[in-house]
Amino acid sequence: EISACLVGSEMCIRDSDIGDLKNLELLDIAGTNVKDIPKSIGSCKKLIHLTGNKSKIQGLPSEIGECKSLKYINLSYNSITKIPEEIGNLPLEFLVLSGNKIKRLPKSLSKLKNLWYLSLAKNKLSSFPDEILSLENLVNLTINGNEIIQIPFELSENQSLISLVLDDRSELKPFVNAIKEKNSKIRISEKKD
Repeated sequence: EISACLVGSEMCIRDSDIGDLKNLELLDIAGTNVKDIPKSIGSCKKLIHLTGNKSKIQGLPSEIGECKSLKYINLSYNSITKIPEEIGNLPLEFLVLSGNKIKRLPKSLSKLKNLWYLSLAKNKLSSFPDEILSLENLVNLTINGNEIIQIPFELSENQSLISLVLDDRSELKPFVNAIKEKNSKIRISEKKD
């Protein structure tokens, strides 16, 4: 069954097509011109894997929260500015939103108790998202390429975290040193712009 169509030089996903794919487990629209993920994606209860990196996606519909099997999302290098609160309803383990235009995260992100990999590099975050502090199973966190100048010391209390990637900034040095001192198992990589 067809789940995508070409309109001129633009690729689109028709709402009716996605809604009919009840057994869809993997949706890969990476590298396409797709701008909108249709609301009917909420009908894809068996969807496990959503990849749409390097496309033209501008956002996620709130109906994404109805995809009760969704564990993997990679929507890096798009034009996403906002993540819906409903993302907190998912059993996500892997979330990559690097290279977008996200300024803040939804409070519901703190509900993602299975999340072990989170990449928010190269967005528009101006402060460290406190929601991340509640992610007790987080192993890898990438937040470089934002405007963050403070990292909470509480991050060092996360017993699962082993990899932290952030900017090489003088403002962050005291936080980096304190985190290293408190939790030596966290491997910190400092990236230069």
